[in-house]
Amino acid sequence: MRGTRRKPWQAGLLSFFVLGLGQVYNGQARRGLLFFCLYILVGFSCVVIMLELSLAPWNIAFPASILLAGYALILIDAVKTAHRQGETFQRKFYNRWYIYLALILLSAFVIQPTCVLTLRHIWLQAFIIPSGAMESTLLVGDRILVNKLRYRLSSPRHFDVIVFRYPWEEGRVFIKRVIALPGERVQVRDRQVYVNERPLQEPYAQYMVPRGREEPFGPVLVPKRGDTIEIRSDQQLYVNGEPVPIPPGPYYPRDHGAAMTGFAVFYGPLFPAGATLQKPIGPLVVQDDYYFTLGDNRDNSKDSRYWGFVPRANVLGTAKRLYWSWDRADRRVRWERIGQDIR
Repeated sequence: MRGTRRKPWQAGLLSFFVLGLGQVYNGQARRGLLFFCLYILVGFSCVVIMLELSLAPWNIAFPASILLAGYALILIDAVKTAHRQGETFQRKFYNRWYIYLALILLSAFVIQPTCVLTLRHIWLQAFIIPSGAMESTLLVGDRILVNKLRYRLSSPRHFDVIVFRYPWEEGRVFIKRVIALPGERVQVRDRQVYVNERPLQEPYAQYMVPRGREEPFGPVLVPKRGDTIEIRSDQQLYVNGEPVPIPPGPYYPRDHGAAMTGFAVFYGPLFPAGATLQKPIGPLVVQDDYYFTLGDNRDNSKDSRYWGFVPRANVLGTAKRLYWSWDRADRRVRWERIGQDIR
């Protein structure tokens, strides 16, 4: 019907569901498409600000305000245009209810999920901290942004806080700090971590239990891609022709699994399934880099001391930004943590 008045509330409602759809309702399809595309671009720009701007809490508040303001301005534009047109509106061929419905469904089930999944897979993913293993760097109830793009361009470095798939159970994701890189030796003795026989300075580490008899760990050699490994007839493990010490164990990397030897936990993944020190194997070439990780809360962290190395293929990204923090015990927002870098 030509000369039909546009209803401002309908224009606003359609824009609420899909930005730009209110403009389509007003007969401004190009304008609506432009607003929709611009908003997506602004959204990506806001992600860059959240990740790269170290100015808490403005690195969260400013981009969030931009997104809300942009959303409101596009919606208001649709409402005002509908009101201004009055009886002068000339309906276009696409001004049909089923076209609006199709665009809403296309946005809800195709465009938005595709954008979100692409963003999560390539660049950015959000996680919530469920335990105190990384206190006081990360607290229970912290919500963080993980930069997944960085490790597509480079490799993890010393002291990076990384998110990775747990090597022993599919579907579990852990967050720990990188302590030793591929090819390095690591040992823990009397609460002191040594990498290549040099003590680390760790201002982020904390201990909750009073000092007592400390269980030493290691030394272990972190495997790297290209290493040659073998088990010889003397029932020892050799890496690049040099014998490697093996932690005695036992270990329980699976929550409900049987005890495992130190060889099976730390070096077993480098060999065919079922390999033991009792049967010579090799030489074989290591196909991946591995990392040794620890939680910052050393007395309350199941980490590489308990379940072995993290394969490079399991690393998802680096924890970059705190965007929200909820204290469940006191039932309050930890405003002072919002926007903080994770270091």
